[in-house]
Amino acid sequence: MVTLIDFLYSSIILSILIALGSLPSLISRIKLGLRKSEFKCLRCGNCCRFYFTELTKEDIKRLENAGYENFWEVREGKLCMKTKLGHCWFLENDRCKVYPLRPTVCREFPFFKLFGIIPIAHNAKNCPGLQAMRKK
Repeated sequence: MVTLIDFLYSSIILSILIALGSLPSLISRIKLGLRKSEFKCLRCGNCCRFYFTELTKEDIKRLENAGYENFWEVREGKLCMKTKLGHCWFLENDRCKVYPLRPTVCREFPFFKLFGIIPIAHNAKNCPGLQAMRKK
């Protein structure tokens, strides 16, 4: 019979082994994050097909000041881009029609800050710009 202590011990050991197994990938993604300045967006439009693109109030104001309207909504309590046929409201012919004005999250993709401080690359296999960085 397995005791609670045996179960907890096994769970902790398993968690550690899983974490150690993902460590090489995490280190690789942090190394890419540290090279963020080398990233070149190839404007493939793949990242424009996410279900949820969170917006800041500044993003909305910038786009509205440029004459765009009716492109955002509140979803799950957050400001976000509306989608059209499963992609970003502003994606047309696989191109962002507001690229110079694009939202902050789009400017940062495929990178984010782990714990708000450590630059890291998303595990975005569909981003050719990130794949090109990996090859260098």
